[in-house]
Amino acid sequence: MRNLDNLEHYLEDTFGAPQVYEGGDEHVYDCPFCEGSRKLCINLKKSVVHCWTCPFGSSLAYFIARWENVPVAQIKAALRGRQLLAFRYKNILKDDEDGDEELIKPTAVDLSWWTDEFQDPLVPKTPMGRKARAYLLGDDRKLTEEQIFSYRIRYAENGRYRGRIMVPVIEKDEVVYFVARDFLGRDPKRKYLNPKNNEVGKTVGQVLFNFERASQHDVVILVEGAFDAMAVGADAMGILGKVVTPSKRKKLQDAGVKRLVVMLDKDVSAKEKRELREGLTGCFEDVRWVHITGDKDPGARSYAQNRELIRKATRMGLQIPGEITFRGSASVLAIVKGGRRDRVW
Repeated sequence: MRNLDNLEHYLEDTFGAPQVYEGGDEHVYDCPFCEGSRKLCINLKKSVVHCWTCPFGSSLAYFIARWENVPVAQIKAALRGRQLLAFRYKNILKDDEDGDEELIKPTAVDLSWWTDEFQDPLVPKTPMGRKARAYLLGDDRKLTEEQIFSYRIRYAENGRYRGRIMVPVIEKDEVVYFVARDFLGRDPKRKYLNPKNNEVGKTVGQVLFNFERASQHDVVILVEGAFDAMAVGADAMGILGKVVTPSKRKKLQDAGVKRLVVMLDKDVSAKEKRELREGLTGCFEDVRWVHITGDKDPGARSYAQNRELIRKATRMGLQIPGEITFRGSASVLAIVKGGRRDRVW
């Protein structure tokens, strides 16, 4: 492995010349994982790495260890003296042209209260923590460690949310809502528990999971839940239910979203589907629909399976009210228009 004594030289030699911001602390590179142009942000002061295109996000030590294929402990030793965890910090101040102090908006997400309240499933210290880790990484959710870190997923060891996976909705560097999902099977009637009004800044009718990342893409995939969005990809948003409220629709329009693919769970009713269709029709340039009638929702499918369904849907170039239906794992593709079903696949 190359010498890390001069970290800036190491990064430039490895990933090319960066664009530099925030007084030299924020370096932006092409992402080596998704090949996104100028999307990988490395903050040398806070020692965090985050890509705005793919779900990758981690500490600087983990990022280099993954790239060099060496143990993280080896990188931490080489980087000793640097801050390796970077989610607790004070607001950054710098002098403006007149010599006055100007408040600079932090580029990393400040989750100090979130990390104090809930526990990290990637570093389990209790039997419950090990179960949370197994739930997220195993067959139940099939997430990667990078996704768990990037989406800031925690679990609750105690309190009202004990035994639940905690998934935050982050907007403008604040946790404005969260999803609490039972992973121990202790409350089968309430798999999801909503936060109290005084715990978050917004209601479920005002937020979209993964909004800031997904809205940067040309086509946005709308799915129901947060875990659905994580399984579909970085361009997916979870509407956290089956309704796109006027507030959510306006949020999408204000962000400049023009093309949508809607991918609902298999249990959506005809009424819910109709109301959602009516709420989106005429509001966006292109809306395409993927309806799954098999035994798995998007969150239970692999990333590759979900992308294949979406690829087929977008390739057909359907116009509203066209709908693509996939039946079972073999997937019989049909176009539904005006009550007529034409088998085309």
